[in-house]
Amino acid sequence: MALSGLHLLLTYRCTCACDHCFVWGSPQATATMSIGQVRAVLDAAVRLGTVTDIYFEGGEPFLAYPLLLAGAREAVARGLQFGVVTNAYWATGEEDAALWLEPLAALGIADLSLSEDRFHGDLPSPGVRYATAAARRLGLAPGVLRVDLGPDCSAGGVRLRGRAAHRLAGRVRLQAWDGFAACPYEDLADPSRVHIDAAGYVHLCQGLAMGRAPAGDVDAVVAAYRPAEHPIVAPLLAGGPAALVREYALEHEAAYGDACHLCYHAREQLRPRFPQFLGPGQMYGEGLGADGRRRGCLRTLVIGYGNPSRRDDGVALHVVNALRARWGQAPLGPSHDGWDDLAGTRDTLFLQQLTPELAETLAGYDRVVFVDAALPEAQEAVRTVAVAPALRMAAVSHHMEPAALLALAQQLYGHAPAGWLVSVRGYDMDFGEALSPQAAAAVPQAAARVLALVETSQAAPGDGHAAA
Repeated sequence: MALSGLHLLLTYRCTCACDHCFVWGSPQATATMSIGQVRAVLDAAVRLGTVTDIYFEGGEPFLAYPLLLAGAREAVARGLQFGVVTNAYWATGEEDAALWLEPLAALGIADLSLSEDRFHGDLPSPGVRYATAAARRLGLAPGVLRVDLGPDCSAGGVRLRGRAAHRLAGRVRLQAWDGFAACPYEDLADPSRVHIDAAGYVHLCQGLAMGRAPAGDVDAVVAAYRPAEHPIVAPLLAGGPAALVREYALEHEAAYGDACHLCYHAREQLRPRFPQFLGPGQMYGEGLGADGRRRGCLRTLVIGYGNPSRRDDGVALHVVNALRARWGQAPLGPSHDGWDDLAGTRDTLFLQQLTPELAETLAGYDRVVFVDAALPEAQEAVRTVAVAPALRMAAVSHHMEPAALLALAQQLYGHAPAGWLVSVRGYDMDFGEALSPQAAAAVPQAAARVLALVETSQAAPGDGHAAA
């Protein structure tokens, strides 16, 4: 296998929730790569030795503009070309568009692809027009990506996977399921490019991964890839989506809009059996309505914070890890703070302190539970209070209280999740990593308090708790 391109899905967040989107991008999506992940993937690209092109995509990569610029610099520093795919929402005028593009042009961007179709809005797109003019003024030659349903209501340039499988399948001409005997769009045996997301999935096709590289070691995943032994790829190579259905005796309709439509329906059924190859949940609209907004199961984030080097001040880390053990997740620690895992309905973080940058992340959740250590003077071993948005700054300028962080999320992003604070009394804040016996004994009780909030689907602030 000689990969020539790595496509980084910098973020699943997007300004739109288009009907044809492969990845269920939307304003409510949150999973975003870190600069550490980006660097690790680029290092893997160099080790592979065949990669020449890096693409930054999404979602909408310009929503992570500092990360986009940093990633572009890192790619160039490693001798790699880079390109960007964007819907040009940021191009509100030619002069403003040039401001966004000048840093990328200075870095030598090799390809600028602009999405323009009726799924993104009215045609012609003013943003694409301004971005095109600004790019040409800077000496760039932008391309325009356009897809649509075919004139005879066939799938045309649209592929019926992701949100399109749910939103557009009813508008195309259907064909007998057993006629889809090959994958017509992807070379699964010898791919020339793969996509990598914040959860570490290395996608052969959106939602179908050769494996996971949570540490960014894509080269290791590529080296281990055996198409003939892959539980999803092997049947697809043998006889397309129809063979995949037969291999696992899956339920199916009589007819589908295209090969992707049947394949996606089959993979949806197989996800519980092969989660390491069929994920993340974002790619399958997990917990989402067709518009990309969360439905049904509420999305919850548990944030523990404190200093684990000051004994009981780090008790929140033990509470968070008790929760992760219950949910079958690896523990957090010095090299794993949880940021790389933010793609599910029950996520966790452990941080030294709460900072303003967290507001954007919080805006993508329905509920947040903060866990911290209380002072030794606290009256209760474990206390739970509801937290309402209130913009109060802490004495340390870059540290925020939970209420202020919720208020910032509301003001900047239009949504603040329901919030609670679970505090565990600390007894010994001296230097050291071991908890005092009293704090250690309170960890199961604190974890149970958090679980009671997380597993109550209709919980709301103030239900039986004092307000903060």
